[in-house]
Amino acid sequence: MKKLVIVLFFFFSALSFAQTREELNYYPLHVGDFWQYQGTEVWPGSPGNPRSKWIAYKKVISDTVLADGFKYFVIKEYILPYKYFPLGYKYVRVDSTNGIVYGMNFEPNVGKIDSLFGKFGDYISRCTKVTALTEKPFFDVLRKARKIEQVCISSTSYSGAEFGLGLGEVMRYYTDIFVTPIHYQCDLIYAKINGKEYGTYVSVEDEKTIPAQFSLSQNYPNPFNPETTINFTIPNVETTRQVVSTTLKVYDVLGREVATLVDEYKQPGNYTVSFNARHLERSREIPSGVYFYRLQSGSYSETKKMLLIK
Repeated sequence: MKKLVIVLFFFFSALSFAQTREELNYYPLHVGDFWQYQGTEVWPGSPGNPRSKWIAYKKVISDTVLADGFKYFVIKEYILPYKYFPLGYKYVRVDSTNGIVYGMNFEPNVGKIDSLFGKFGDYISRCTKVTALTEKPFFDVLRKARKIEQVCISSTSYSGAEFGLGLGEVMRYYTDIFVTPIHYQCDLIYAKINGKEYGTYVSVEDEKTIPAQFSLSQNYPNPFNPETTINFTIPNVETTRQVVSTTLKVYDVLGREVATLVDEYKQPGNYTVSFNARHLERSREIPSGVYFYRLQSGSYSETKKMLLIK
């Protein structure tokens, strides 16, 4: 009888472990994995009529061992989650024992970015939790799906993502409501995971196409603590075919300069800059509050507002 109990214990333990391991497939990672998304920009009052569309992607380009001794996959992302977010890279690994996804993006230290074993309502971090566990059809196959979203009260932005079992990230969104609500969303249209293809690949001639006009994007994330990213573009028009003097500076509400992020000649193209409120050259750590960042490039000038919350 005792032997039977021991056998049953190991049987059900193995069965439970196997069921738990299935959830690891929400975040597949292999060198060469590729995801392509249809991005849409929707303004208030026109949910069925996107203001603009674009093709975004992410790809696992390599793996490497970081200082903590663990192997991470290097993921290259392009204009995710919105069209003003240019090329970027992050390091990600999944702990198969507890389902925690660790990643490094802006901060020098690796942090927890997801918990694949989390149940409905569980918090991933202080401001992110699992908001849905359901089943949905993806590429004509019904699959389990999970959604994580920002839940902290914010007056400026919200974000979230959805994952399909075996497919990884099938949707990511970012809603900017700092002035006028603008919803950016990227939905999966094609994936190649561990050599298997899903959906239809859309050919894109040049992922680094030079834009036709100046633009300064809203910083992301916003509010932020302590670091945020600012993207801007310099167009390839007659007045900017050559390098142009460009500055990007941060000011407080009294108009005092807090930091100079860019001060050099720039060619036409897409640019991304990080601002860290803790690592300032000419001053100590700045307090919470509203700040302004101003782009000056040739005769073009634009200023936007951002919020630091500690």
